[in-house]
Amino acid sequence: MTNKLDRKEFLSILTEQLATEVTSDVRITKKLANEVFTAVEKAFDQAITVEQAEVSLGSIGKFKPEIKAAAQFRNPQFGNPDFPEAAEFVSKPERLTVKFTVGGTYKKAVEATEI
Repeated sequence: MTNKLDRKEFLSILTEQLATEVTSDVRITKKLANEVFTAVEKAFDQAITVEQAEVSLGSIGKFKPEIKAAAQFRNPQFGNPDFPEAAEFVSKPERLTVKFTVGGTYKKAVEATEI
Protein backbone atom coordinates (compact mmCIF):
# COMPACT_ATOMS: atom_id res chain seq x y z
CA MET A 1 0.00 0.00 0.00
CA THR A 2 1.33 3.44 -0.90
CA ASN A 3 1.39 6.37 1.49
CA LYS A 4 -0.96 9.20 0.64
CA LEU A 5 0.74 12.57 0.36
CA ASP A 6 -0.83 15.68 1.78
CA ARG A 7 -1.16 18.77 -0.43
CA LYS A 8 2.03 20.41 0.84
CA GLU A 9 4.14 17.27 0.31
CA PHE A 10 2.68 16.73 -3.17
CA LEU A 11 3.36 20.32 -4.25
CA SER A 12 6.89 20.15 -2.86
CA ILE A 13 7.70 17.00 -4.84
CA LEU A 14 6.01 18.31 -7.98
CA THR A 15 7.82 21.65 -7.76
CA GLU A 16 11.16 19.88 -7.28
CA GLN A 17 10.58 17.61 -10.31
CA LEU A 18 9.41 20.50 -12.50
CA ALA A 19 12.35 22.64 -11.44
CA THR A 20 14.76 19.84 -12.35
CA GLU A 21 13.17 19.44 -15.80
CA VAL A 22 13.06 23.18 -16.51
CA THR A 23 16.66 23.79 -15.49
CA SER A 24 17.79 21.17 -18.00
CA ASP A 25 15.72 22.77 -20.82
CA VAL A 26 16.09 26.48 -20.00
CA ARG A 27 19.19 28.26 -18.78
CA ILE A 28 18.04 29.24 -15.31
CA THR A 29 19.09 28.06 -11.89
CA LYS A 30 17.11 25.52 -9.94
CA LYS A 31 16.55 28.15 -7.25
CA LEU A 32 14.99 30.53 -9.77
CA ALA A 33 12.85 27.72 -11.23
CA ASN A 34 11.58 26.91 -7.70
CA GLU A 35 10.75 30.59 -7.12
CA VAL A 36 8.80 30.71 -10.41
CA PHE A 37 6.79 27.60 -9.53
CA THR A 38 6.06 28.94 -6.06
CA ALA A 39 4.76 32.18 -7.61
CA VAL A 40 2.63 30.20 -10.09
CA GLU A 41 1.20 28.11 -7.24
CA LYS A 42 0.24 31.28 -5.33
CA ALA A 43 -1.39 32.73 -8.46
CA PHE A 44 -3.39 29.51 -8.95
CA ASP A 45 -4.50 29.53 -5.31
CA GLN A 46 -5.58 33.17 -5.58
CA ALA A 47 -7.47 32.68 -8.85
CA ILE A 48 -9.26 29.51 -7.78
CA THR A 49 -9.98 30.07 -4.09
CA VAL A 50 -10.45 33.85 -3.88
CA GLU A 51 -11.59 34.90 -7.35
CA GLN A 52 -13.18 31.52 -8.13
CA ALA A 53 -11.91 31.89 -11.68
CA GLU A 54 -11.11 29.21 -14.24
CA VAL A 55 -7.36 28.67 -14.74
CA SER A 56 -5.97 27.29 -17.99
CA LEU A 57 -2.68 25.45 -18.53
CA GLY A 58 -2.58 25.90 -22.29
CA SER A 59 -3.22 22.67 -24.18
CA ILE A 60 -2.81 20.57 -21.02
CA GLY A 61 -6.19 21.52 -19.59
CA LYS A 62 -8.02 23.80 -17.20
CA PHE A 63 -9.03 23.98 -13.56
CA LYS A 64 -12.58 25.12 -12.94
CA PRO A 65 -13.84 25.91 -9.43
CA GLU A 66 -17.34 24.65 -8.60
CA ILE A 67 -19.52 25.29 -5.58
CA LYS A 68 -21.07 22.07 -4.28
CA ALA A 69 -24.36 22.56 -2.48
CA ALA A 70 -24.81 21.50 1.11
CA ALA A 71 -26.14 17.96 1.38
CA GLN A 72 -27.05 15.22 3.81
CA PHE A 73 -25.72 11.69 3.49
CA ARG A 74 -26.66 8.49 5.25
CA ASN A 75 -24.09 7.63 7.90
CA PRO A 76 -22.81 4.08 7.22
CA GLN A 77 -22.05 3.66 10.94
CA PHE A 78 -25.70 4.24 11.90
CA GLY A 79 -27.10 1.11 13.51
CA ASN A 80 -23.65 -0.34 14.17
CA PRO A 81 -23.52 -1.50 17.81
CA ASP A 82 -19.89 -0.38 18.01
CA PHE A 83 -21.03 3.20 17.34
CA PRO A 84 -24.31 3.64 19.25
CA GLU A 85 -24.00 7.44 19.17
CA ALA A 86 -23.77 7.59 15.34
CA ALA A 87 -26.46 9.77 13.78
CA GLU A 88 -28.52 8.40 10.89
CA PHE A 89 -27.53 11.27 8.61
CA VAL A 90 -24.39 13.39 8.30
CA SER A 91 -24.48 16.93 6.94
CA LYS A 92 -21.85 18.23 4.57
CA PRO A 93 -21.76 22.04 4.22
CA GLU A 94 -21.59 23.97 0.97
CA ARG A 95 -18.02 23.84 -0.27
CA LEU A 96 -15.69 24.89 -3.08
CA THR A 97 -14.26 22.09 -5.21
CA VAL A 98 -12.07 22.11 -8.30
CA LYS A 99 -12.66 20.13 -11.45
CA PHE A 100 -9.80 19.52 -13.91
CA THR A 101 -10.59 18.99 -17.58
CA VAL A 102 -7.83 17.64 -19.81
CA GLY A 103 -7.32 19.63 -23.03
CA GLY A 104 -8.24 17.90 -26.29
CA THR A 105 -4.78 18.12 -27.87
CA TYR A 106 -3.06 16.85 -24.74
CA LYS A 107 -5.60 14.06 -24.27
CA LYS A 108 -5.02 12.84 -27.84
CA ALA A 109 -1.25 12.90 -27.31
CA VAL A 110 -1.55 10.87 -24.11
CA GLU A 111 -3.97 8.38 -25.69
CA ALA A 112 -1.61 7.93 -28.67
CA THR A 113 1.29 7.05 -26.37
CA GLU A 114 2.31 3.41 -26.56
CA ILE A 115 2.81 1.59 -23.30
